[in-house]
Order: sequence, then structure tokens, then C-alpha cells
Amino acid sequence: KKSALSYLYNIHINDEYFFVKSYQVHYFMQFDRNGKFLRQIGAIGRGPKEYLLCIDFTVNETTKEIIIRDNWNHHLYFYDYNGVFQKKMNVSVYAVDIISLSTGEIVCSAGQNWGNPMSFMLLGYDNKGDTTFIKKNWFYKKSYQATAFYSNRIFSNNDSVFYNEFFGDTIYLYNSRSMVPYYILKWDKFKDPAVFNMTAYGRKEILENMAKVFQPKLFQSTPGYLYIYYKYHFNNNLGRFNKKTWEIVFYEGVKELGCMKNDFDGGITVNPKFDAGNNKWVAELPADSLIRTLTPEYFAKSKAMYPGKREKLKKLVENLKENDNPVIMIITLK
Repeated sequence: KKSALSYLYNIHINDEYFFVKSYQVHYFMQFDRNGKFLRQIGAIGRGPKEYLLCIDFTVNETTKEIIIRDNWNHHLYFYDYNGVFQKKMNVSVYAVDIISLSTGEIVCSAGQNWGNPMSFMLLGYDNKGDTTFIKKNWFYKKSYQATAFYSNRIFSNNDSVFYNEFFGDTIYLYNSRSMVPYYILKWDKFKDPAVFNMTAYGRKEILENMAKVFQPKLFQSTPGYLYIYYKYHFNNNLGRFNKKTWEIVFYEGVKELGCMKNDFDGGITVNPKFDAGNNKWVAELPADSLIRTLTPEYFAKSKAMYPGKREKLKKLVENLKENDNPVIMIITLK
């Protein structure tokens, strides 16, 4: 048997709740901070308050709204923290990432939608759904088949949105409906994708070649640094950009293990999976994997900066069952 939440698609964490979307469950779920299930958010259907294909979501902490993205009909659905429907908004693109600002403005990164000239654009919408900003992406004009597998990244910090085009080395700041270059990250050691003629390959060859290219997956901004979780040559890696000196340091991970060594409680090496905001990343740790890996022999050899936390982890693992929901690890970056 598998757990109901055996593979998470997205998670949002605040002081009160966990909001979760799983591949196994077609609707969104809300839990309290102790992990108790509270309610389902919205419902699958064709009614005026229902969505057809719930892919992703974001949360506006100011308005206390959960905003669900339905790429089947290009709508955003708004619900309050009690799961009550508020409104829906048409975004007219295949959205990959969405961010909701305190003003009610929505910033959306469009993904690949064959034949749609709005693919890979960055768009801004006001709280009525009117388009306020459009930034075209140079890469769409190249018509590479590879673009079907990757997308631009957006992330937020203190109500400002940052944007990185895939294969680009510039981080743009989107603020007050404008876009300006903010950081330049030098990917000198990484191969330029222009050396590949992507249109000459099939899907298998494209994926093999693209794995050799620098692929940022997550960004997180702290007062002093910009952290980048990326993939390169099939490995998961971590980069740290110094905002003062503009120096960037790359820490290479191990394919089978991960890029973030856990020496706090002596647990397993992990890869971050979600951006939780507020200087936090989230890792998803399957229960069966923890049971198999964190054995008494493992703990006897592992090193922990905080022995008390290691004892708590031991008790957690001892009480786990293989079909339990995954364990959520919150990583605070400094």
C-alpha cells in the first residue's frame, strides 16, 4: 500500500497551516501545524465554484486566500482559509508558476503551450484579472523542442518578485509593474545550450543533452545571500551567491544522496523540493525510505550538532509505518 500523500506536488507553510497538493489526490488539502487534516479546498467538477485540473497553487498571506491554478481552462480559483469560494480569474496562458502579492496582483510565468505566442512570457494581472505587464522571452523564438521540458523560474521576497529565464544568467526584479536587471550570476563553468541543435534530436536525445546543462530549480533569498538549488550532469547541487561581493560558490552534490548534508540531527542528506518563502525550503522524506535508511547502525555512525534533535528523530523513525504520509523537513537558510 502507498500513503495518500506519497508524492507531493507543492506545499505552503505559514504559522497556522500546511497547504498541500499531492499527485495521488486531485484536490488540495489543509492541515494544522500538528499535521491534523482540516479540510479539502474546493472540489473537482464543472460547476461555477469547481476546478477541472488542479495543478498548483499559491497562498496570499495578506488577504488569507488560497489561489488554485487550473490549466485545463486557464482559470485561477480563490478560496479563503475556511475553504469558501471567493472568485475566479482568467489568466489566458498555461501557467507554470504563480505568485500573489499583498496588493492582490498576480504574477504568472507561462510555460510551453504549442502554437501559443504567449509561451514562456512573464505576465502581471491586477486583482480584477486585467493584464498589467508582459515580458517576452527570447528563447521562445528559437523554437527548440527542449523548451517543452523546462520553464522560467520566479520567486518572491518581501512582496517583490524575482525572475530568471532558463539558460539566462540574469535575475530580474519585478516590482511596481516594471522589470529591471538585479543580479548577474555567472555560469562560467557550465556549458551553453546553444551548442546543441535541439531540433535535430528526438525526446530521448533531448533529455540526455539537457541533463548536461545548468538547470536552476529553486531560488531563495536571504539578507546576505541568494541560494540556488540546481541540477547539472544528473546531479543535485547547491549554489550560494554573495549579494555584497557578487561571488558565487557551487557545492556539488551526489546523485544517489543529495546536495544538503544534514549534520543538525544526523539524518539523511536531502534535496529541497519546494520554496516555502521566508528564507525556507522544504524537503519531502518518504516514510519507507526513512525506515530503511535511518537504522540503529546508521545513527551509531552519524554525527549531529544537536544530539537532542537526533534523539527526537530516532523516536520519530521508530513510530513510523511504511505507508505513513511523508515527513516534511523545513530548511531555514541564513
